[in-house]
Amino acid sequence: MTLVTLAGACLRLPELIGLVAAGEHVVIVQNGTTLAALTPPPFTIPTPEEEAAR
Repeated sequence: MTLVTLAGACLRLPELIGLVAAGEHVVIVQNGTTLAALTPPPFTIPTPEEEAAR
């Protein structure tokens, strides 16, 4: 799990999204309070090709 401040999250959002895509959980905090959590989805999102095949 990665903890990051709100200001840090604003500056590092592409990097944090990359961590989440790799399975990491990211928690955004401000003044000691948890504001949000970025987590991988609990399911696989179908690709456009998979959607078209349905």
